[in-house]
Amino acid sequence: MDRSGEMEVFLRVVEKGGFSAAARSLDLTPSAVSKLIGRLEDRLGVRLLARTTRALTLTEEGVAYNRAAGRALRELEDAEQSVASGQVRGLIRINASLPFGSYIVAPSIARFLQRQPGLIVDLSFFVADLDLDLALTIDGTHRL
Repeated sequence: MDRSGEMEVFLRVVEKGGFSAAARSLDLTPSAVSKLIGRLEDRLGVRLLARTTRALTLTEEGVAYNRAAGRALRELEDAEQSVASGQVRGLIRINASLPFGSYIVAPSIARFLQRQPGLIVDLSFFVADLDLDLALTIDGTHRL
């Protein structure tokens, strides 16, 4: 089993409070769950769970691993869902002149956001005063 699988088994043991309950929820045998946890602890070189006949408690290292493993699996799940859905997420900033923004950008934004609901658009339109004395062609020989 890979590391993410080990993390999932560990988190399920903690969530369910024991190997048997975790095994039932994962469709595994209690001995398989116990062996997986044992291999995980051996690989890490620490005890994650303090076992008694009546209870299972997290060690200090187990508390830290539980927190980190939970975060890691949530991020992995988010990454997989993002890729699988093809959804783009993030912020797009658009800065355009008022005429261009009003006639071209603004009418297109609603349709665009329907196709990409994970995006946030920050629109900024400005009024540009064109100074015709400074508007020269590239070679500087002709004025517009």
